[in-house]
Amino acid sequence: MVGEREAIRDYVSRITGGKPVCWLDERISKGDFEGRDWTLEIFDVPHQEQRALHARLWSLNRRVWQALHQSLTLVFHTPEETTRLYSWARQERPSGLLDSTKPRTSAPLPASLTGYCFRCHQERTLRSEGTGHRCVSCGNEQQTDGLWVASLQ
Repeated sequence: MVGEREAIRDYVSRITGGKPVCWLDERISKGDFEGRDWTLEIFDVPHQEQRALHARLWSLNRRVWQALHQSLTLVFHTPEETTRLYSWARQERPSGLLDSTKPRTSAPLPASLTGYCFRCHQERTLRSEGTGHRCVSCGNEQQTDGLWVASLQ
C-alpha cells in the first residue's frame, strides 16, 4: 500500500531532481523529538541550494498541515556530509517512485471513480472499498482519496 507519506517523499524527490530523500529513521537519529515521524531527510543538497529548495517546498508544508495537521521538518545534508555519513542513502530509492515515462491508462474510466492514486499517480481511478479506496488501474489500496496530494502535481 502506497500512502500519503510515500507520496510526499516521492514528490520531494521529484522536486529535488531525484536527490535521495527518506523519512527520518534510526540510521540517521537515535534521539526522539516532537515531529520525528514527519521529518524528511534530503541528501546531496549543496549549502548554496538549501535556502531556495526550502522555499520551494514551503507550499508542501502548508498543504500537509491543512490536510493532515502535521508539520514537515526538512533536514538537508550536503554532498560532503552525505558521502561521509550517509552514503547508503544514494543506493536506496523509494519503492513507490515511478518512472515518469510509464504510460498512463488510456481507456476511459467510469464516471463513478474518484481520487488520486499514490502509486500510479493517476487521477479518477479510485473506487471506495470498505474503509478505504482501491485503484482500478494498479490495485493500490490507500486510506484516503488522495485528492490533496493530487493538487501538488
